[in-house]
Amino acid sequence: GGSAAITAGDRIWMDVETNSQGGFAIIGNGANGGLYSSTTTETITSATANLDQVSSGFGLQNEYIDYDTSSPLFGAISTESIYAGSINSVGAISTTPQKIYDGNGPIVDGRMALKVIAKPGTSYTPASNYQESITLIFVPRY
Repeated sequence: GGSAAITAGDRIWMDVETNSQGGFAIIGNGANGGLYSSTTTETITSATANLDQVSSGFGLQNEYIDYDTSSPLFGAISTESIYAGSINSVGAISTTPQKIYDGNGPIVDGRMALKVIAKPGTSYTPASNYQESITLIFVPRY
């Protein structure tokens, strides 16, 4: 409890291929709206914030986007602005589904990575089992 913002060592990697002319969206939500501990029954609430400027929080940040740009017929991938932060600025992963990534046409060799960043506040009881179950859904737009 009470530490600075911490970035998880692993990333959430997503690979995308679609021939959809309308592109795609990746929608995400969390089961708990934050990092929940069954031991303490406390939740470090997910937030859209710069974690260096708030007492606690948890969220996702885009780290990497790549796709094939060899043809003018291929689309591009972008991330929603709340997930496009830098350093410790994150977008919330709440219980309400939200768009995280957007593609505006057919995508070849698309790849994205999200960082998970959390800051436990001093008001939370320390425990080793704070966790969130995140669902990511790929939605093609035909």
